Amino acid sequence: MAQLSTAERNELYRTGRKVSYRTGEMLMREGDRGDHVLVIDSGDVKIVKSDVDGKEHLLNICGSGELLGEIACVEENGRRSASVVAQSSVAAIRIAKDAFVRFLHDHPALWLGIMRRVTALLRAAEGQTDRKSIRVLRAVATLTDRHSNGARGAIVPYTQHTIAGFAHVSPMTAHRVLVDLKEWRLAFSQYRKVVVPCVRCLRAAADDVMSTQIYGQIIIGCGGSGVCPRG
Repeated sequence: MAQLSTAERNELYRTGRKVSYRTGEMLMREGDRGDHVLVIDSGDVKIVKSDVDGKEHLLNICGSGELLGEIACVEENGRRSASVVAQSSVAAIRIAKDAFVRFLHDHPALWLGIMRRVTALLRAAEGQTDRKSIRVLRAVATLTDRHSNGARGAIVPYTQHTIAGFAHVSPMTAHRVLVDLKEWRLAFSQYRKVVVPCVRCLRAAADDVMSTQIYGQIIIGCGGSGVCPRG
């Protein structure tokens, strides 16, 4: 959606209709045909996928301004690869598949955003073979990016169990890594949230780990005080 101007986003919104969902309500179901997309106006949703045993795994958490369900809509006879569940009260714009595809043909810039999304998903899939500790650090950094809003620090309003599910690790592993992040002044776990004093430091640490794939060569954070050495 960042590829579109305000006028283009408003044009897209006019092709759809406003819908709302209660906490816990399912917006999209895994395996259903992709007959529409949703643009989240307010609220948070979680993206979940079930394994062969029926156990639910958290893949992502999305919020205001995000486009959901576009990949199934651009595929021929595409089906949902995961389910979307409201984490809070959610307001959204529902746009039918035909209207969305027509909009794509008239606004090719949005195709670039979709290609970037697909590329990111492929990279994330490749990253599932990383060490568990790296996955937790990357999960915390990704969730922090969603809640920083450009500020130096951020509060990630999710429990250790939620972060563990997002990283596909055990809660014990997530707890151990969060203890390390506290020691490195990158993040501090509190009741039902994680406090990140400096988003730049955490992102630098996550990027360094992702590029080297060597856990332990970690960046020590500035702790949110003084001048951050990363700008």
